[in-house]
Amino acid sequence: MVNNVDLEKALESFQKKYTVNEETGCWEWSGALGNGGYGQFGIPLIDGTYVSSSAHKFAYELKNGVVPKGLVIRHKCHRRNCVNPDHLSVGTNADNQMDRKKRVFKEKEQYEKDLAWLMGITGIKTHTKAHRLALRLLRRTISDSELKTIVDAARLI
Repeated sequence: MVNNVDLEKALESFQKKYTVNEETGCWEWSGALGNGGYGQFGIPLIDGTYVSSSAHKFAYELKNGVVPKGLVIRHKCHRRNCVNPDHLSVGTNADNQMDRKKRVFKEKEQYEKDLAWLMGITGIKTHTKAHRLALRLLRRTISDSELKTIVDAARLI
């Protein structure tokens, strides 16, 4: 972490920029997002200036100390906007890429199951509608209660 951080001001500002998702335990960043959808955080310094950092890096280093050189921070939850330090770990870039490949394969397999399931229970015959629902479900952008509402509404169609 950067030297000369105004820790009290940094913590106060940081805590205002995320909300806790009760279902996942993720601390979802609501502040600025940088390239790739990762949270960006302006760390206040004692001299009144700011230095920019990844929000998840700030959270990780606050709890665990500086990320060792040559390592990257990995999201165990696979959510780029998560800043919960318990969902973050360090590893090599190769570890991170392998995690991604495993997750993509698993998601594709799950997607096909979800698509068939959604088409079956909703009676939706068009691939496009079920496809959109399955993608949203896979991306975890809808809660279980929202899914139930969608399924119930689809049954009425």
